Amino acid sequence: MSNKLYVGWSTNEDSLRNAFSSYGNVIDAQVVRDSSTGRTRGFGYVTFENGSIANNAVSGLQNFELDGRIIKVNIANTGPSVGGGSYNTQQNKPGYTSGFGQ
Repeated sequence: MSNKLYVGWSTNEDSLRNAFSSYGNVIDAQVVRDSSTGRTRGFGYVTFENGSIANNAVSGLQNFELDGRIIKVNIANTGPSVGGGSYNTQQNKPGYTSGFGQ
């Protein structure tokens, strides 16, 4: 059972921590930000010390209003990261050239 939650719409870490701490000890609260602008990307994560507390928070805070916005709360996907780029499986084969500089 995962102890990390995905929170759809997050404004700042303090706000997340305060809202979720009524369910148990919050280990970490983070808002994901755009690396170039520093602005929030509209979601964040809250980590509790165990999964049963996290499940209670999902039930209790689903569609809760936080800082004037309705939040969505789900168990975070803790699997391996997938996507985002491509991997060229041809580059390790004999005769491969990248096409650059030729």
